[in-house]
Amino acid sequence: MKKIVVLALTLSLAFMYSCVNESTPPASGTSEPKNESADKGKAIYVKICQACHQANGEGVPGAFPPLAKSDFLASKEAAILQVLNGKTGEITVNGQKYNSIMPAQGTALNDADIAAVLNYVYASFGNDDTRVTSDEVKEIRGKK
Repeated sequence: MKKIVVLALTLSLAFMYSCVNESTPPASGTSEPKNESADKGKAIYVKICQACHQANGEGVPGAFPPLAKSDFLASKEAAILQVLNGKTGEITVNGQKYNSIMPAQGTALNDADIAAVLNYVYASFGNDDTRVTSDEVKEIRGKK
């Protein structure tokens, strides 16, 4: 029960923080998107992802994993599945364990939107600018 209360408080605080800081630009040293899909994805990120992963992509220590320079993003398929299906339970990112809830976005976002937000993440926060297509999302969505 204590874990649920702590998780609920953490989610609430992250959401309130993101609402106050919606116009906060990325921290210095983070790169801006380099492609049109990533530009569209930035708006989706701010609306849906930023509450937990923060404007700078660094997440919340102990609660929400970073997307900045994230080793989890090495697998494009895993990243797509994570956005489609969400995650409950433990995950290790950059050697640190996290145990929170990421809501599934597979019904809220279409394939192009999921590709766009992932393109923003891959083009930002010191990541490698991997490209994701809506066709790749569609194919992986069909496998789940």
